[in-house]
Amino acid sequence: MENDSSKIRDSLAVFREYMRLERRRAAGLSPLEWERWQSLRKRLDGEFGQLNVPGGCAGRRATPRVPTSLVVRFENLDELGSLLMSNLSRGGVFIPTEAPAEIGARLVLRIEVSTPPDEIRLEGEVVSRHVGPDFAVGDRGMGLRFTNLDASAQAVIDKLYDQQFERHLRSE
Repeated sequence: MENDSSKIRDSLAVFREYMRLERRRAAGLSPLEWERWQSLRKRLDGEFGQLNVPGGCAGRRATPRVPTSLVVRFENLDELGSLLMSNLSRGGVFIPTEAPAEIGARLVLRIEVSTPPDEIRLEGEVVSRHVGPDFAVGDRGMGLRFTNLDASAQAVIDKLYDQQFERHLRSE
């Protein structure tokens, strides 16, 4: 049990350091900070192998995807109903579905958050579709990139991302 607690603390420390650097990355990191960011990213990707996506997509992502099970609905795509997103990053989500929207479609997401009870409204664009027999049932769906984010919306996503990452670590 102590080893599990220690591993969680270590992983949380790595994650927090990574996020501190990630938030500063757009403004520019020193060469040493950049190396550290890359090292932390590789470690996080290694600890969460399912965060890497085939085809090189993971390397283009700013932050690793964190497994999650949050309910999402779409204002402008009622026929999909309520779905469970399977993972979240600071820049987007993956939503398993047998009927993904077309690439380029702009959607309005409503994500249900339980702690504290709330609903987050975000805009997104479909940037990937995983359909057909080449994808296992749970891997079929669509990847969305968040769009039109102001600082307050990004802060909400960052908080949700942090919560989901910590929740995932504690559930292992």
